[in-house]
Parts: sequence; structure tokens; C-alpha cells
Amino acid sequence: MTAYLTLEEANTYFNSSRLIKDAWDKSDDAKRTRALNQASNIIDNINYEGEKLDVNQEHQFPRTPSTSTSIPVDILNACAEIAYVLLEGKDPEKEFENLQITQEEFANQLRVNYNRATVPEHIIAGVPSIIAWRYLKPYVSDIRVIAVSRVS
Repeated sequence: MTAYLTLEEANTYFNSSRLIKDAWDKSDDAKRTRALNQASNIIDNINYEGEKLDVNQEHQFPRTPSTSTSIPVDILNACAEIAYVLLEGKDPEKEFENLQITQEEFANQLRVNYNRATVPEHIIAGVPSIIAWRYLKPYVSDIRVIAVSRVS
């Protein structure tokens, strides 16, 4: 599997776009590669507007109706941002499970309550980074629309 970004492209992104990049700098290339691959999988598991430009392409992007055959910069940035939070130790599964917590207590002294009246949509979508979600959201299909197709 290949990621949306190569290690070289990700290094360029972090060196030119990120002030704080400790998690990236402290990781070795093997971890960075795994994080970029997992970030690409997270991106590919979202329902987007349009269709793949080529039905045989590995990833969800590039897509139609765009006339461009390249992957949008927003998607590449989202891949880097997701990889970063994964290297920081954020686990999308854990983030989703934590949505159900309404109160935590530590040593009978410290209590933490969470407002679950509104659930962050990026967590529901499986994206562990709000920064990445802001890059992805313009491409996301309206979840209220159901696509029906006839298979023969």
C-alpha cells in the first residue's frame, strides 16, 4: 500500500507548515510510513462527493467532477495532519469509545464531566485530527443523502 504522501513530501510539509512538529521529528521513518499509510486508510474510509477518477486507482482521490488528475493539496495536508496525531499517540478507536464517557473520577478528588450533547463530527467520521477534518470536510458527501444503484 502506498500513502497519499511520500516521506519526502511529508517532511517538506512539516518543515514548511508546522511550528510544533515534535512527534514527527522524534519518530523514525518506519513509524512515519506506517502513520502515513494509516492516515491514508482513514481518509479513504470517508464517503466523498463524486467518484474516483479511475475505478482502478488505489485511493479515493483524485475524484470527478474535478477536471484535475492530481490529488488536491487539502487531501495531502489532511494525510500529514492525521499521521501527526497518530504519531502523538491518538487512537481513533479510543477517541470514539471516549464519546460515551460522561464522568471520570480520579482518586476520589478530581472529577471530569464531558458534554456529549454535541458529538464532534470528525470523531464520528474516524478522523482523529480537527485540522485534518477541516481540510477533508469540503469534499465529504452529505451524509443525509443515500446513493442507490442498480446491480444486474
